[in-house]
Parts: sequence; C-alpha cells; structure tokens
Amino acid sequence: MRTLGVAAAAVLGPRLLREHARSGASLAAIRRHTLHPVLLYANVLPLVVGSLWIAGSYALIRFYPAYAGALRPMQILLVATNFLVVLSGVTTFLFAIDKHPRNLLILTPVLCLNVAIDLVLLRLGWGLVAVAVGSLVTYFCYACAVLWYVSGHFDMGRTARLEFLARALLPGIGLGLALGFVERSFAYTG
Repeated sequence: MRTLGVAAAAVLGPRLLREHARSGASLAAIRRHTLHPVLLYANVLPLVVGSLWIAGSYALIRFYPAYAGALRPMQILLVATNFLVVLSGVTTFLFAIDKHPRNLLILTPVLCLNVAIDLVLLRLGWGLVAVAVGSLVTYFCYACAVLWYVSGHFDMGRTARLEFLARALLPGIGLGLALGFVERSFAYTG
C-alpha cells in the first residue's frame, strides 16, 4: 500500500513541480495536481484495500495459521494505511511552496498521540491490536491535519474545505465500517 503511494508521488510530484515553475509559482495552476490525486486515491484505494483485506485474511488463515493472531492488526493497518496513501503527492506540494517544515509541526503532536494511545491500549491488554489502532488514529489525524492545511492554500472557503476533506476521508471510513460488517457477518476465512 505504501509503495503504491510512493510510486504515485514519484510520478505526480515532478508534474506538480514543473507546473509550479511554469506558472511562476501560481497556486491556482497546481490546484488540480495537488487536490485531484487525493480524491482519485480516496475513491480507488477502497477497492485495493477491500481486496487485500479479504484475500489477505483468507490467505493468512489458510496458509499461515500460526500467524492467525496477526489477522486483526493486519486488517486495521490496511484501513489505516489507506489514509496515509491518500496523501500521496501532497507532500510534493508542500515542497513546491517551501512549506515542508510545517509537516514537522503536524507530525510531532500526532506522533505523541500515537504513543499515548499505544501505551493506554497496551496497558488494557490489547496487545498488537493496540499498536494497529494507534496507527489508525494517527494516520487519520495526520491526514485530516495535512489535507486541511494544504486545502487552505487554495481559494476555498471553510465549507469547500470541509467538503474536500469529507470527499478525501469518508471513502476510507466507509470502507473500514463496511469491512468490519462483512467480517462480523460472513465467515469467509474458514
């Protein structure tokens, strides 16, 4: 999943930088190179994640039964990674406008939140699932913060920014809920 995001950023990033340079640093000129890939990923990734969830769950139980305890963390991390991969290319935008150090200001509190969630859930006996849930919350919060920050650089009002954020994140949320429902309703791993 992460490799898919890195590959897309490697393809989309240079285009964004080229358009930014050609336009004389006009943000309007790179809006579609910044925001459209996010929405494209948000709509395509659920298909990939859903397939990996079902096929990976089946394969893990069928071929590697000794690792059955890692099934739930694997599933949670698949949904979590969806939120991280949706951001592909946005980091290039931050580089283009010379705002990439802001990433550190976003990452630091989110990382602290991750550690806090992990510690609390580990003490409650959640085991490896605690780390997966901590990652899920962290990636979601990071995606919200970065997308909110990036969308603020374009001429978008609060409502338009909230709509963009919803279009970018709701497919991943819906996917997680739908896969959780499938998991409870159908014993496909057996």
